[in-house]
Amino acid sequence: MPEPAAVATGSYHVRGREPGRTVRPGSVAEVQDALRAASAAGEAVIVQGGRSAVATGGPPERYDLALDTTALDAVLAHEPQDFTATVQAGMRFA
Repeated sequence: MPEPAAVATGSYHVRGREPGRTVRPGSVAEVQDALRAASAAGEAVIVQGGRSAVATGGPPERYDLALDTTALDAVLAHEPQDFTATVQAGMRFA
């Protein structure tokens, strides 16, 4: 299985902290692999989606890995009659 894309860490700050590394998985399997590896290494992970609420809460004690979900932006199901949609974690609201 290919490694998730590594990206520059500069834009992933959270409350004054920068991650040691950042990955942008392109599939659910890549998310699983990244989290499995982070867990095995004892890394602290912060998931970065739309980045609309990163200023809330206190600063993290540790921030080893930023997991950017923006490549996971597919609409999986849409039921207009029920006013529901199932989307992946990187989907932004318009």
